[in-house]
Amino acid sequence: MTTAPTKLVLQPRDLQLLSCLGEHSILDTDMIHARFFAGASLRRCQQRLALLQQQGLTRTVALTLWSAEASGCSVPTVHSLTERGAEAIETLTGHHPPRVSRGDPKPEMIHHRLQIIRTKLALDDACRSLRVALPTWILEQDRDYSASDKLPPSHRRILYHAFPGPLRKTTCQPDAAFRMSVPRELTNSAAGSSDLIGFFEIDCSSEGRKQIAGKLPGYSALISQRTFQRYFPKSDQAIVRLFWVCRTWERIQSLCDRLKDDPVAAYCRFATAADLTSTTALTSPIWHATDGKRREIIRLPNR
Repeated sequence: MTTAPTKLVLQPRDLQLLSCLGEHSILDTDMIHARFFAGASLRRCQQRLALLQQQGLTRTVALTLWSAEASGCSVPTVHSLTERGAEAIETLTGHHPPRVSRGDPKPEMIHHRLQIIRTKLALDDACRSLRVALPTWILEQDRDYSASDKLPPSHRRILYHAFPGPLRKTTCQPDAAFRMSVPRELTNSAAGSSDLIGFFEIDCSSEGRKQIAGKLPGYSALISQRTFQRYFPKSDQAIVRLFWVCRTWERIQSLCDRLKDDPVAAYCRFATAADLTSTTALTSPIWHATDGKRREIIRLPNR
């Protein structure tokens, strides 16, 4: 005998959680617990997530393999929004979520994808705490719907760039990109703001010097030709930065040594994932340049 699923009345927190899944494509249980169940036990969070899954609103991927170096010995459980969950959000809010799961994410991409999302959440939360307008984000998987279906899947992404060359084309595929208005003075709106476009490389220390070097010509072309105006229009005067989020300080030192003489070096900023939090992302000098100096994105008064 089959037991009918428990009827579920969606609470405001449920709608916020489902909307967040629809904005970021995936979240793990720890992220959800920290953001939506503050003060409640992890068990309570897991029980609510189980109910959402039983109703077909979310899909859960329990990984069987995980690197201990990624997040200790804890193997994350990853959640995503289903089509039914997206329909529920649209019915109740009038807004269709932009990133709806149509299948389980590839296990080998989970750690990388989660770190992209942690980076986005940290910067968004930093903007909220400073009462600064949230950035406009494009994530690596976001599709360019004007691209032909005959192209390979990676070539249909918004952040896929190809530059013809005499021998072969050069490509550039950032992990994420954002555009934000950076206030010149937080306490004085009359001082105006600067238009900042940032590209992100989530570095998991898995790529060798040759692979890193292979990315640089693409970024050089992207920045010099400013082809990002295809999706960030009217940005001809924008400041451009390439943000690298790394696992260790030693990795940052290695990358700085490799990049310091490259044309893109002046645009590069490096931070460890551990240093990148909602309280440090914008106003703390956690971003290392190849010249050895440390910088912040927004300078606080009297600094």
